[in-house]
Amino acid sequence: MSMQPLVSIIIPCFNSEAWITNAIHSALNQTWKPIEVVVIDDGSTDGSLKAIKAFGDAIRWETGPNRGGCAARNRGIELGHGEFIQFLDSDDVLVPDCVEGKMAFRCADDERVCCGVESCDAASAAKMVDYWQGPSHDLEFMIRRGAPSTPGPLHRKRDLEAIGGFRADLRCAQEFDLHLRMAAQLGIRFVSNGKIGAKIFRRDGSVSLSAGKRMFVVSAEILMDLWRSMEHLPGVDREKIASAISQRLTGIARTLYWRGAREEAAALVKTAQVLHPSWYRTAYRTKVGGVLAQFLGFETFEWLHQVLRLGKR
Repeated sequence: MSMQPLVSIIIPCFNSEAWITNAIHSALNQTWKPIEVVVIDDGSTDGSLKAIKAFGDAIRWETGPNRGGCAARNRGIELGHGEFIQFLDSDDVLVPDCVEGKMAFRCADDERVCCGVESCDAASAAKMVDYWQGPSHDLEFMIRRGAPSTPGPLHRKRDLEAIGGFRADLRCAQEFDLHLRMAAQLGIRFVSNGKIGAKIFRRDGSVSLSAGKRMFVVSAEILMDLWRSMEHLPGVDREKIASAISQRLTGIARTLYWRGAREEAAALVKTAQVLHPSWYRTAYRTKVGGVLAQFLGFETFEWLHQVLRLGKR
C-alpha cells in the first residue's frame, strides 16, 4: 500500500464536450500516484456527460443543475478524499509531472507551492504568455500584481475548508478572491517551483476573454471586501494593505477610464484617495505621471493623456 498522500484533481465541467476528454486524460496521466479524478458536471446540455461517463470507474463524477463553476469546485472539494487538491478547468490540461513537481517541492508551513501556467491560443496551440512565474506572492504582492491562476497552486484541502472554498456568487476573478482570502485569513504565501505545470487554452466565449469590463469591476469589489474583512484580523499591517489596495484600485480605474467607463473609474479613484495618500504611486509607469495625476486630478490627467496620445496617431 502506498504511503504517499492522495491528491484529488477536481474538474468542473459545463458544456465542454470538445475538451473534457483531453482534460481528464491529462489528470489520469499524472506521474504522481496516488491520485483521484473528481469531475463535477454542472448541468451540461451538450455531450459532456456522455464523454465523462466513458471513463467508467477510472474517475469519480457527479452531475446536477447548473450552479456555476465555483459551486462545482466546492462540491468537488466536498467529494474529494485527498489531503491535497489540484484544480483543473475542463478546457485546459495538466502536464504529466504537474502534481509530482509540486509534491517534490519543499515548502515552509505557511507556504503553498504553485507551478507556472502557460497560456495558449486554442486555434493554433501557439504559446501566448507564461502566467504567474513570480518566485513568491504574499498578500501585499497579490493585491498589487495579481494572484495565481486556478490550476497553479497545489492546495491543502484543510485550507480550502477553513475559508469556505470559492465564493459561489462570483462568475469571474474567483481565483483572485480565493487566494487573497487564503493569504489574509491563513497567512499563506504562494511560492513557485519554477516549472510549467498547466496549459490554459484561450477560446472565444471563455469566461476570461468575455468578462471584459466586468472582470475589473469585480476585482475592485473583491479588494474592498477584503479591506472590510481585515478590520477583524489580528497581526495585519493595515497601513501597508491600505496603500496596496489604493494603488491597485487606481490601476483598475485607469483601465476602466480608457475603456470608456469613466464614472466607474472616477468613483474607484475617490475610494482609493480615501484609503491612502499614496493612491497614485505605482498606478503610473513614471513618477512624473503619478505626481501630475495627483496635482491635476485623476480625470483631468487621464483626459489630457488620452488627447495627447490620440494626437500622435
